[in-house]
Amino acid sequence: MSNYHTTYAEFLGISAIEFHKLNVLNPTIYTDVRLFIDPRLLKHSQYDIFSNIANTTFENYYKNLADCIRAYLIEKDSLMQLKMKREIIKKLTAHEPIGLGLGYSKNSIAGQGIGRSNATILFKNAVELYKRIPSIGESAFSLINLLSEGIGADYIGDITANIIIKELYTFTEHIAKELGIKTELFRLGTNMYRLPIHPNSKRKVFPILLVPKDILSDLPRDVDLEDMFDGFVNDNDTIRNEVNEQIVNILKSDENKKDKQSKLFELLKDNQEHLERLARYLKTVEGETYNFDEDRKSLFLREKLLGYLDKNSMRTNIDDNLALIDYVINNFEKFVRNNNNLKRELLWIDEEHHKTEKAWQQVFHLYGHE
Repeated sequence: MSNYHTTYAEFLGISAIEFHKLNVLNPTIYTDVRLFIDPRLLKHSQYDIFSNIANTTFENYYKNLADCIRAYLIEKDSLMQLKMKREIIKKLTAHEPIGLGLGYSKNSIAGQGIGRSNATILFKNAVELYKRIPSIGESAFSLINLLSEGIGADYIGDITANIIIKELYTFTEHIAKELGIKTELFRLGTNMYRLPIHPNSKRKVFPILLVPKDILSDLPRDVDLEDMFDGFVNDNDTIRNEVNEQIVNILKSDENKKDKQSKLFELLKDNQEHLERLARYLKTVEGETYNFDEDRKSLFLREKLLGYLDKNSMRTNIDDNLALIDYVINNFEKFVRNNNNLKRELLWIDEEHHKTEKAWQQVFHLYGHE
């Protein structure tokens, strides 16, 4: 039975170091990696196709979307306006590209994405903002993503992947050639690309998409309400006793995130000064690349552990289950005790802080399984 955490490098039978050298994510092939493409990181990528081309593609997409909404607001013909509304909602809909393998799915790489109902909420909120501040430009969409109920990190990652899909295809084609991975022809629009077939393809053949590590974040902070508004409130001391107090009260409430987002939008939508301040503040917040070396979430613990295992030395002919369990436990204890590098790399964050019990359990589970 296949291990859900099997990596692409393992499947190919090549060293994970080859992906590491290129600073490319070595994805798991049966389940999503809980990371997201953060659009704010595109401009900082070591790869020009993202720092230059994809970043421009992303910015132009939202500039065009802003123009579409302004045109919708001044359109007099009701049938034409309805058609424009449908087109805008379609642009705001974001299904994770199959084969990307990023997001929340635990036992699948099919992705979830944001459907029409959530895209309709985004459209409604966008129209509300552009009615009030027509000059706000594409920066409105950072506000809309932050304040629209039900919108989270998965949407940010998926909409970004949809926008820069051509760049992802081109990059995957380049990396596949670099690593000598077998490819097949795939069509995207009018263009053809030579891409690797995803190992989990079944009835429908689809490619695996490769991504540089430097554009991946654990959680895009645009949707981390507490963090974002904490910084915003503290950044605006002169208005601390007005709307800021109401913002803090909403954030401190026991309501779920959707309700908080909805209330914050209702509070701020008629306050142009605050909306413009918040839009300016969001522009100053930098993205944060996931720290793959520290790996606080232990997302790549299995990949690292494999480098420490000598499977031949672990073989045994013990048939009795209880004796086998005792053998595994005793050998695991010796394995951990005698590997300071392993403890430093996999089980400790720094000299004073160890990782959660879950990480230690995962190491034991992987040791026993392998």
